[in-house]
Amino acid sequence: IDNSGSNAIIQIDGGVGLGNIGGLRDAGVDCFVVGNTIFASDDPYETITQLKSL
Repeated sequence: IDNSGSNAIIQIDGGVGLGNIGGLRDAGVDCFVVGNTIFASDDPYETITQLKSL
């Protein structure tokens, strides 16, 4: 994608969490779906806060 000059947005859905979102971002992912990470959390508000800080 990089070599083609495309402006495509790369999104990942599934398996995204606090432990890997930084690496995914560094790899070039633009958009993340983190539903289960939030809804399975004991403190969804804190999880959202942590995700936003990354």
